[in-house]
Amino acid sequence: MVSTNERKLREKVWQILNIMQANQLYVHSAVMSINIDETSDNKTDFLENISEYLKNENLGLEDIEDGDLAAEKAKKTKKKSKKKSKRTKKKKSLTEIYLPEILTITILNALVPNSAMLLIGGHGGGKSTLVKHLGRLFTSISLMEAEDCIIRGHSQLTEEKMIATLNVAKLLSGEEEVIWRTFTTSFWKILDEVNRLSPYAQNILLSMLAEGKVKYYDHVYSTDKYVLYATLNPGDVGTFAMSPPFLDRFGIAVYISMPSTHDLSIIIKSRDDKLLGYDEIMQVPAVLTTEQLLSIWFMVDRIKIDKTAENFIHSIVRDFTLCVRIEKGNSNYLTPENGLCNGCHFNLKKLVCNKVSSILSVRVAKDLLRYSKALTWLIGFKKVTIDVISAISPYVISHRVNFVERDLNEAPYWGNKFEYTVDLIDIVKKRYKNREDCYDIVDKFRDGKGNNDDITYLNGFRSSDLITQIDLIPLAKSLNNNDYRQTVKLIEKYYESQNLEKLVEINNRLSTNLIFPNRGELISKINKYLKELTYWAREFTFQRWDIVRHSIAGVYAKFSKPLDDSTKKQCTLQLRDKNLFLEVNVSGTGQGALVQLNCHGGEEAIKLKKIIDENYPEETFDFSVEFDQIYSKETILTEEGTDDDLSVKMDTGKSKKKKKQDLDAVDEIDEMLDDILGKEKEE
Repeated sequence: MVSTNERKLREKVWQILNIMQANQLYVHSAVMSINIDETSDNKTDFLENISEYLKNENLGLEDIEDGDLAAEKAKKTKKKSKKKSKRTKKKKSLTEIYLPEILTITILNALVPNSAMLLIGGHGGGKSTLVKHLGRLFTSISLMEAEDCIIRGHSQLTEEKMIATLNVAKLLSGEEEVIWRTFTTSFWKILDEVNRLSPYAQNILLSMLAEGKVKYYDHVYSTDKYVLYATLNPGDVGTFAMSPPFLDRFGIAVYISMPSTHDLSIIIKSRDDKLLGYDEIMQVPAVLTTEQLLSIWFMVDRIKIDKTAENFIHSIVRDFTLCVRIEKGNSNYLTPENGLCNGCHFNLKKLVCNKVSSILSVRVAKDLLRYSKALTWLIGFKKVTIDVISAISPYVISHRVNFVERDLNEAPYWGNKFEYTVDLIDIVKKRYKNREDCYDIVDKFRDGKGNNDDITYLNGFRSSDLITQIDLIPLAKSLNNNDYRQTVKLIEKYYESQNLEKLVEINNRLSTNLIFPNRGELISKINKYLKELTYWAREFTFQRWDIVRHSIAGVYAKFSKPLDDSTKKQCTLQLRDKNLFLEVNVSGTGQGALVQLNCHGGEEAIKLKKIIDENYPEETFDFSVEFDQIYSKETILTEEGTDDDLSVKMDTGKSKKKKKQDLDAVDEIDEMLDDILGKEKEE
């Protein structure tokens, strides 16, 4: 169940979107659509949590017809091209949500930790002003402070102008003191006209985006918490090409066209901001604080993804990357444009591999998940779906890929990389549906239940599907191993009896056995089960956290120093001990700032939960008042459920005697574990 805290913070984000539109801070009629499966729980979640925002604030809810929650039909219709109509064609089993495209994507970037976004479009489209206003709305900085966070790109920009400089007065006396630039130290970062930066300047920023650190002389500044936006005006004079590694650091991008006639009519009639400026109290108010935004990051990260959606992400990355002849990432000479695909039986119109010259990095898979989680959280779904991934993936992929130009530059695309990517994602989705049974079979092998007939079925896809041929068949064969199957059965037995000690023991043995077949699969399975059985989450005000941390340090002395450091600055800690993983997110050091804990592991996680629950009752926070006025209430439900959920998982009504009988029943299998792992170690 969604907590009161989370619901109020989500309302604040929707309020930001509404303010941007209602106050005409950004006017553009482009929309994006997301499908909701009529048969899924997500439709109910949407109707309960989000539809009221769209209906009351007229943001374009379509086709929700559910009694009292029925939304008004959109009063305006936008003339769409034949291509776009094809993309948004309704299906009987699906409901479509329409959201303002540019605002939604830019807002999603703020909901993703340490994110970087490209806004691509011609000059004068309002890109820089848009992200300055979002900085004010999301972090409560003034518009002048947002202006100070901007680096304006030009070819003469040096490290001293971008990152840091030396204190000249102290340097003359022999002391080396670094003065970090505002762009470096600010949470909200803006790069204006990033393609005007020279390759030298781009490499400086690459270090920040890749490692979260910048270095100047022997001094290092950690930029471990930031939101970054970069604007790009393609084709201008005085610009430089952006290298693929640099582009790959931007997790998402949106292509901004010039406003339509109707948009221009609204813009012309709006107030003259050059004369009157912006009213920061009424027109661009402070809605969220940096601390609250960091809390949202934590909530977004807790969104779940099921196996089907996860497999779809794998399919996108692999369909864009695989080639039956070469590794595209290691070849600079032979490409689909100069003969690589000649005579290949995979050189078909319905495939993606022959339309892409470059690869998608692992970063793309992670960004697809991160931004899909953000969109899922924003629209109130319980878990990431294939439709959410389909909606977000063109924005994550289109700026990172080198396409075969002979297809891209012809009708109906005429060089439009975004529209081309949309159609390629449609191809990937259809092919994923065709091979979905193959993923199910591989999952059977992961669970120790596959057989030779399943291998035969997979082989039937070898000649028609690259992913099945190169990835799935070899994986299934490697999992078709007797020792692996027996160990999986053992893990399942201990999971069903909720024997944390034995699960941890198997995990520890596998971690030290390098030659055991597919131990990575088994370790992942055990970690998943341990998290499911022991996960708990809590939230505290910073003032209360300063007390709670002493209780944790009293039990785990090795955590004392990092816990003490957590009271000095915004930070995210990941603390590990035997059978314990504790994540601490400190959103700020103000008395009312939010501190969030995530914990799982083995018996130690249960022990720590008991200590916390017995000494510190849960609290909730009211975000409907001013952001620094936070008060406690008696009851709160976390995302994982009520306080009793864990006790239900750990004690299903069995008596201690019955539990002992359950453990005795698996002693025989325990001996099997010794035989299996012992044998592998000897070999």
